[in-house]
This record gives sequence, C-alpha cells and structure tokens, in this order.
Amino acid sequence: VYNRYMSIRLFGVAVLIMAVQTSAWADTITVAQAWQLAQQHLLIQIKNKDVEAAEAIKKQERLYDNPEVSISHNVNNPVTNRYFETNHEGQTDIQLSQRIYIGGQRSQRIRKAGADVLRAESERNDALRLLRRQLSSDMVTLSSLLQKIDVIDKEIASTKKILDAYEEQSSKGNIAQVEVTRIRSQYLQLAQERAALQSEMVDLQQSLRLATSSSAILTPIIDYTGSVASLGEINVADISAQLHTRADLQASKYETLAAEHEVKLQKANALPEVNLIGEWDKNGNIGHNCFMVGVSFSMPIFNRNQGGRKAANAALEARRLQQDWDYRQAEAEIHANWTKLQVNKQIAQEAEAGLAKENENFFTEVENQYLKRNISLLQLIDYYQAYKDTRYMVIDSQRDVLLSMIELDLEIK
Repeated sequence: VYNRYMSIRLFGVAVLIMAVQTSAWADTITVAQAWQLAQQHLLIQIKNKDVEAAEAIKKQERLYDNPEVSISHNVNNPVTNRYFETNHEGQTDIQLSQRIYIGGQRSQRIRKAGADVLRAESERNDALRLLRRQLSSDMVTLSSLLQKIDVIDKEIASTKKILDAYEEQSSKGNIAQVEVTRIRSQYLQLAQERAALQSEMVDLQQSLRLATSSSAILTPIIDYTGSVASLGEINVADISAQLHTRADLQASKYETLAAEHEVKLQKANALPEVNLIGEWDKNGNIGHNCFMVGVSFSMPIFNRNQGGRKAANAALEARRLQQDWDYRQAEAEIHANWTKLQVNKQIAQEAEAGLAKENENFFTEVENQYLKRNISLLQLIDYYQAYKDTRYMVIDSQRDVLLSMIELDLEIK
C-alpha cells in the first residue's frame, strides 16, 4: 500500500513538472520592453486625470466672476393708483454690479492653482518612477526564481536517474527496498521545493502580465553584467546631487509653493471686497432716466480674516518642515541603499568566485560515485545540498545587487 501511495504521488509530481515544462512557450522580455508596455497602466491613467483636473481648476481660477444684475419695478403708483405700470409713468430700476479683486485676491488664487498643477504633474512622474521600480523589482525577482528552478530541475533529473536505477536493481533483489524509499523521499522533497518556487513564480508572472497588459506568460531577460558595469562610474555623491530633481521631492516642493500662495491669498482676503456698480433709474427723484456709477466695499472692522491667515501660516510652516523631512529621509535612504549595494556586490563577487570552481559535470560525477557505492546516501544528499546552496547564494546575491540598484533608481538592463 505504501509503495502504491508513493507511486501515485510520484506520478502526480511528474505530471506537474511536465506541465510546467510544456509552458516554455512564454515570451521573453527585457526591462525596457516591459516598461514600454506598462505606459498605459491604469495607475498612470488615473494620475493623468489628476493632472487634467488640476489644469481645469487653474483655468477656472483665471475666469472673472459673472456680473450681478438686479431689476426692480414699482408695484403700485401712488399718483395714478395703477399697478405694475409699464408706460412712461412707471418706475423701473436696474443695477449692475461687478466684483473687483484687489491686492492679490485673484492673482494668488491663480498662482496657487498653477503650483497645484505642477504638484500633480510631479506626483504623476513619481507614480511612473515607483511603477518602474516595482516592475523592475518583479522582473529581477522572477528571473532569480527561474534560475533557482533551473538549478533544482537539474537536481531532480539527477535524483530521478538514480531512483530509476535503484528501482530496477530493487526489483532484481540486489538493493534493499529501504534504499529506494529514501531516494524516492528525497525526490519528492525536491519536487515540493520546486512547487513552492513555482507558486512564487506564477504570482510574479501574473503581476508582470497585469502591469504590461499582456496576455502572454512573460519571461524576463536580465543582463546582470551589463547592469552592474556602470557602477564603477557612479558614486553616492552623484546620486545625492540628483535628489532635487526626484519626482516625489519635486511634488513636495510644489506643495510648499502652493502653501506660500495660500498665505498670500489669505492676507489679500483680509482686504475689503470691492464691487463696481452701475445703475439706471427710470423715474427717480433726480429726474427721468438717471444713470449712476458707484463703488461698494466691505469694511474689515470685525472680521479681518485673522483665523484664515493664522491657519495658512501654520500650514505653511508644517509644509516646510515636511519638505525638509522628506529630503533628509530621501538622502538617508540613498546612503543606506548605497551601503547595502556595496555589501551585496562584494558578496556577489565572492559567491561568483566560489561558483567558478564548481565542476560543470558535478551531477554526473556524483551520480556515478553513488551508483558505484563509493559514497553513501547521506553524502550524496550533502553534495547536492552544497551545490544547490552555492548556486542559490550566487543567484540571491546577484538579485540583491540589482534590487539595491533599483532602490537607487539606477538603470537595470
């Protein structure tokens, strides 16, 4: 019963591996190609709409207020005792009023709206930066998973070869069944490890397909050597010097600029509200068809917008502190990521040097030694584990180097 159960599981694993191998039609894609496909990402389209909204608000702020017209007509003429007279004796009064902005009441609103447009554009650019960072990270991580799957596939193939040979010898009575069972157990453990890697791979491939709006299964092509080749010409000072052009810090700057215009606007709003007035009186006290012009304005005695000005000043100080904090945080992240990059690069170089000493015919030699009974099963497993650990160390260290570069917004090829 046990052998039958193990055979069923083994068959299921073999089917799983075969199913994965048949999906090898996946399209290959570079980071640059994936980024071109990701330009129509829904997140970017949303940010484009935010920019459109900010531009529309700026356009609205540039418009003048509509004039106000008031018309009044007498109900009853006390001289003629007629109601609503429309003839020569009737009384009609028409008044036209137009708001006149003074002291920056209009210009500061327009400038604030202009700063909001620049902030929205910078936020869109920052969304593009973060999307490219996420896309590159997913592709690098996916590439490392595929390399690990390739390593474990070799180990699975080698183990399967030994398993087939031992099953044949066991059927002839030359090898104890317990040896076959231990080899089969090792084979299934490797298959489970591969399945876990494959699950991560599927999630990342799905994320990549969503980002690029592609219907195909995409396999990333990452040029590690070409990506790290430019590191010799870059230092942390050069990266820090470019901070002022980074999109998120630009957005923070324009938000502070908008707060500065808000302070000036609140000061201007403390000034009187001025209205230019024109009036026509058909049968006024002065005479027939009297035309008048005048000005009406509020008197800022009780309300001088004290609260509005104080709130705007407090908001401006908060924005300046936030802008300074954003810059300091970004600078600290750059230095931390640069240090991490140098450490990861050193580890990658040491791991690559260790891998260079590995024999390309490692699996064949180990298989032959085990089949000749020159090494034990535990030694076989140790050799396999050591080889896999070395390969995984190289893959992980190279992945970490590229991820550190991505965090520094450096180009990945």
